[in-house]
Amino acid sequence: MYVCFFRNYLVRLILNKMEEDLVVITPQGKLIGTKTTTVLFKTPCYSFCGIPYAKPPVDALRFMPPEPFGKWRGVLNATKERDDCLQFSQFYKIIVGSEDCLYLNVHTLEPPCKTKTLKAVIVLIHPGGNFWGSGSRECLGNPDFIVPQDIVFVTFNYRLHAFGFLNLGIPQCSGNMGLKDQVMALKWVKENISCFGGDPNNVTLAGTSSGACDVHFHTMSSLSKGFFHKVIMQSGYAGNANWSYITPESSYERAILLAEEMGYRGGTSARKLCTFFKSKSAIEITDAVGRLKRHIKTSNPEKYDVCQFLPSVEIESENAFFTASPRELMFTVEPIPMICSIAEKEGLFAFCTKPEELIRSNLEKVIKDALSLHTIDDGTVKYMAQRIRSFYFNDKEINTDMLDDIVNMYTDLWYCEWYEMLNYMATLPAAQPVYVYEFKFCGKFNYQRAGFAKYAPQSLKGACHADDGSYFTYYKAMSDLTRNPTIFKEREIRVIKNLNILLANFAKTGNPNGGTLDEIEWKPHHPNNPSHLKFDEHLTIVNSRINEERYQFWDEIIKIMRNSEKRIANNLNPKM
Repeated sequence: MYVCFFRNYLVRLILNKMEEDLVVITPQGKLIGTKTTTVLFKTPCYSFCGIPYAKPPVDALRFMPPEPFGKWRGVLNATKERDDCLQFSQFYKIIVGSEDCLYLNVHTLEPPCKTKTLKAVIVLIHPGGNFWGSGSRECLGNPDFIVPQDIVFVTFNYRLHAFGFLNLGIPQCSGNMGLKDQVMALKWVKENISCFGGDPNNVTLAGTSSGACDVHFHTMSSLSKGFFHKVIMQSGYAGNANWSYITPESSYERAILLAEEMGYRGGTSARKLCTFFKSKSAIEITDAVGRLKRHIKTSNPEKYDVCQFLPSVEIESENAFFTASPRELMFTVEPIPMICSIAEKEGLFAFCTKPEELIRSNLEKVIKDALSLHTIDDGTVKYMAQRIRSFYFNDKEINTDMLDDIVNMYTDLWYCEWYEMLNYMATLPAAQPVYVYEFKFCGKFNYQRAGFAKYAPQSLKGACHADDGSYFTYYKAMSDLTRNPTIFKEREIRVIKNLNILLANFAKTGNPNGGTLDEIEWKPHHPNNPSHLKFDEHLTIVNSRINEERYQFWDEIIKIMRNSEKRIANNLNPKM
């Protein structure tokens, strides 16, 4: 894998001087990139875009695991990004992209042919609920903030919604194709990144929101083993049942609904459904996914269903990504250095629905949906609801004067098992450092906050779900930064620098400390000596868990939940 790294030194001897900085020779073939300049810091960098890492997943390869692309002929033009994977764009409100979309982008601070020491690599899994988004500059993969920290930064596209996550429980459509695309991209990085000056033995896998959930899934899958060495998970983990995974039964039900939305009336046979979907155009499927989402939203206005098709448990096979519940698997993973974050007001996300009405009318349903407790006994759920109502609302009728309490309840409900996972990782026999931060900053680039402002009352303050991701890889398509770089004030610049220095330090050494604007010593989390970083305009170390009092409450609730689950399991599997 190091051969191509040294081979690039020879490029200067055989290529025109004007092109040598832009040409890379990989095992797949030769490619030429482009020199760019970051918008905010005016830093020169080099981009190599639209590199195929798998064959186009079309025709017979639709719904199948990805296959390596192989070699190309001639010199690949890697100066422009390729199409996003097919989706209904959240920016432009139209269908965009192509089914031929499995391409990646590599961004570096210096030309690969002049790199003398291999550099740390960050591979980003873009967010978007696994139904929209891409690794492009315009969308969710902009390198302008992290590459100046001398990081080799890789972004890529992976199949989304039905194309990426339809699970019919048969080999022809076993599910998790999007996750398997991600594995193929990581395999490509392992085999090729040294050609771009990146160290294949120092790769950090990063993601925000659903991207963070996917990162967490990779820590659990044998398919991903050996392809990365550290993880960054912002506002997401695999235990979050709202946007991380669904049951295979639910996935199958949604497949039937999607087929019926497209006019199918052929029954519930998995093979017939698969044949039907393969007979339809990619645009027809994408359009039907959008219609199905709207119909489900209309029939269930109280439930914000992020995506109909998500990661799910697969049938047993050598190509399976995971075959057990992620809530079980996340307590069996091997230790790995981690940075994990949540936003101060994750629960603002809930205002896409009418949360106060749902809590008032059916808190038990809220709890069941959020914690995926559909097999737990009703008595336990009712007791949990009573405790939650008493803790957050003092047993009073829910009203609009309790908006902060509602946000806090949803924040904790979605992340109540988060610390359980962190505690497990921090106390393994060969434990690696686990760094925890709470993102509290509100500024120009709190994209999620801005996006949900139309739903949430203006009186609600605080950083929203995944807002820190905007200060890591900003949303160029939604900003005026390209036209007016002066929109960033000193406080935004401070947050951008702090965040990206910390993340780059972690990617390089496994320790985020050093070189920040604020003098801090951020220590790893341990349940016996908990602490976290409060990430605002200025950085502060807090010697407790995030929202300690609320954590203590949920620690009791989780024990009640676990005891109920054990009772049910024992009743289903009595001793002989």
